[in-house]
Amino acid sequence: MKNHLDCPRCGATITTYRNPFPTVDVIIRCGDEIVLVERKNEPKGWALPGGFVDYGESLEQAALREAAEETGLKLTALRQFGAYSSPQRDPRQHNISFVFTAVGQGTPCGGDDAARAVLFPLADLPTPLCFDHARILADYRGGRPPSGSTARVPAVSFVAKSGTGKTTLLERVIAELKGRGYRVGAIKHDAHRFDIDHPGKDSYRLTAAGADTVLIASPEKLALVRRLAAPPPVEELLATYFSNVDIVLTEGFKRSALPKIEVHRGERSDSLLCRGEEHDPTLLAVASDRSLELDVPVLDLNDAAATADFLVRRLLV
Repeated sequence: MKNHLDCPRCGATITTYRNPFPTVDVIIRCGDEIVLVERKNEPKGWALPGGFVDYGESLEQAALREAAEETGLKLTALRQFGAYSSPQRDPRQHNISFVFTAVGQGTPCGGDDAARAVLFPLADLPTPLCFDHARILADYRGGRPPSGSTARVPAVSFVAKSGTGKTTLLERVIAELKGRGYRVGAIKHDAHRFDIDHPGKDSYRLTAAGADTVLIASPEKLALVRRLAAPPPVEELLATYFSNVDIVLTEGFKRSALPKIEVHRGERSDSLLCRGEEHDPTLLAVASDRSLELDVPVLDLNDAAATADFLVRRLLV
């Protein structure tokens, strides 16, 4: 927007430009609930924690600062969800909000511009919700970032020779991360043909009849069966199906470009897939029951909590 001002000394017309203000909002999860703050100032109501980006701050720094000031929480797994830029989103002025998701550590306590900071289930949010936060939370609840968002969920692939115990480790790591409040996705790579449906079921009959895509939906879960002409790259699977999680753990995909943790058991093999004959530069660590001298960290195969700690440090903090 252009504005014209007249110089009081020489009378020359000066053109100035008015730009939108950058702000941040944060969807903070604590367990199965999210944190909303009750605003002290107009417009009054409930809102996501957030505020203006200070000069010299990054968006991430502003999100962490605003969350600490308004809720008292320390954040982990900070990830950009998307940007909301409608000129009508804030009745005070044109603000552009960069929205983040995060996991909160601690007990919410209102501060700064927040009279209160309260936990709410996503299915039972208070009213009124200020600005466009109802739309933001509807997008979040539906697992759909705003159009044009390119944020990619962190992913790591657990690879191993067969019979090493990578599925057992994955089970335990998933449970550890879930216990810490993270939303976890998982992909199992199957190099062979598989069926998840069974003869006699209605969904099986629809697939057998020739349907190219069959979606089975219930109030609690859904399953998708789709015929493929070629195997999709794992990057496509991540972008298509996992926008609503904090991290994805995959089993397999050892030829992909994903970061990897190799699972090694000494009695199964003395050699590694990613070190030795092949040197995989995407290897992050090895989880083993033996003491190994490597150029990457060696984790205790039997300590899932240590593996979860490593993932949080490397991918989620």
